[in-house]
Amino acid sequence: MSDDAATAGQPSGIGVVDDQMARAIFDLAPDGIVVIDREGQLLAWNAGFLSLWNFPPDVLSRLDAEEMRTHIAQQLADPTHYLRSLEALMQADRAQVFDEMALKDGRVFERHVAPLVLPGRARALVVRWRNISARHQAEQALAQSQARLSAVIEHALNAILLASDDGNYVDANPAACAMTGYTRDELLSMHVSQLVVPDSLDLDTVWAGFLQAGSSRGRVQLRRKDGTVIVAAFSAKAHVLPGLSLSVMSDVTEEVLAQQRLESLAQTDALTGIGNRRHFVAVASDELARARRHGQPLALLMIDLDHFKAINDRHGHAFGDEVLRRFVQAVRGEIRQGECFARLGGDEFALILPQTESEGAAAFAQRLLQQVREHPAGSAGALVHFSVSIGVAALTPESVAQASIDELMRLADQALYRSKASGRGLVSVNDDSS
Repeated sequence: MSDDAATAGQPSGIGVVDDQMARAIFDLAPDGIVVIDREGQLLAWNAGFLSLWNFPPDVLSRLDAEEMRTHIAQQLADPTHYLRSLEALMQADRAQVFDEMALKDGRVFERHVAPLVLPGRARALVVRWRNISARHQAEQALAQSQARLSAVIEHALNAILLASDDGNYVDANPAACAMTGYTRDELLSMHVSQLVVPDSLDLDTVWAGFLQAGSSRGRVQLRRKDGTVIVAAFSAKAHVLPGLSLSVMSDVTEEVLAQQRLESLAQTDALTGIGNRRHFVAVASDELARARRHGQPLALLMIDLDHFKAINDRHGHAFGDEVLRRFVQAVRGEIRQGECFARLGGDEFALILPQTESEGAAAFAQRLLQQVREHPAGSAGALVHFSVSIGVAALTPESVAQASIDELMRLADQALYRSKASGRGLVSVNDDSS
């Protein structure tokens, strides 16, 4: 079939237009493209190729393939590798390569070589060059950033844990392993609920709220592998990566215990070991609020040691302290759970009796008088008997709604004064307390 016959039925000039369009696309391609034969001769190239390699005008005027290869090689950080690879590609049966080459000026070019079969000619090679310097720099910056982040996480003193949205741990740093006692592999097989102490919080609700809010911070109880419980302060951020949340934790158990010890010391009488005035007022206020809610009676006893100054003067302050401790020991044996006994100062003590009316409080006070008589203190081999005076004030279910702790203590103190005025070693009940 003749060429004329092959093109019959086509509009005139279509082939020319196609060639022009193909050439325009080839020239306007952003990549540098060159076609070479197996002998290394240039068959075609586009403007991008000439611009990418910055060919001087004199080299372009000669279009010497060897000179152009040398010009390219001189700009590469490893020209020998380039020349050898090109020679190998031209000799290969099926040339195909995808690699990167660094230039002396710091740029990085991507090279893609593929075979091309031309009609009526030997096979050729299409070499595409692309400047990937910006991408390469971004990848290097990302890699460096990731390396720095990994180093920070790896060597961080705080425990760092990464968990999926369903609460399964997916990563943990060495500090997390040290804090929990688990290996990394063990942690990665665990759910958050396996680390948090059961019943210390409503984990399902807290976790759902955390994912919705996007962040959370506070303290949580964790159970270590050896079974011990620690308190961890945490700061957590949800969705740091798609479907992942990050928690940074530190063990603050000693800090919490120290704070508890300080709070205990602040509310404890150092001499006797019972509560002080601050502790008593706080507990008594809570008991009054509870009595109001439930409509229950409430009683309070004010207690003073009789002639305590004389005991100190005769036997010394060290023995006076022993008398105070002996008194507390005697009273403690009669106290029930929920009854707060405290030293208000000096030889003055107070006792709150929940759910107790006036008659019951008075009977209890009489038992205390007997207990004190039966627990003398020892001094220089001899027993020293001492006594106490007690004032009782009580609130009925009807009067409890209007009273305050200060008022209740005032009424009990008035009753105590009457006991002392009546000869000491007695119990007096404030008639106004009902």
